[in-house]
Amino acid sequence: MVFCEECGTEFEARAGTRFCSSACRVKAHRAKPQPLTAEDEQALRDELGFTASESRSKAERDEAAKRMLANTTPPGLPVLPEDIVRVWASDPLTAQMCVQAWGLEVFRDSALHRAALAEIGHREKQRAYREARRREQKVPSP
Repeated sequence: MVFCEECGTEFEARAGTRFCSSACRVKAHRAKPQPLTAEDEQALRDELGFTASESRSKAERDEAAKRMLANTTPPGLPVLPEDIVRVWASDPLTAQMCVQAWGLEVFRDSALHRAALAEIGHREKQRAYREARRREQKVPSP
């Protein structure tokens, strides 16, 4: 038995079949992101204020923006406690702005902070699991 990649229906088919019907195959194909045409990209650049000479990729532009933001922290943002700094090490500016707007205790109780803590816990569990699996593989079989 095989499961359809589009709708999840279980069906009988030969090995390598991915979809239960033509409709699911077409639906999956249409759901793929389509590349931008040159005209569409230029229309977006015009709308967002980019010049035609802008040749950097999105990743390069994002990296440059990150560097600029890191060097221009708005004045008056609060100093974060060490526990918050550990959780928000990858994005301290967001944490500072939230603490400034909401207050420290409201931020600690927020769904945003709880989700960040859960993500850290999940990553630690993954790391421990992978380490245990590596150790199991190194032990010779009896």
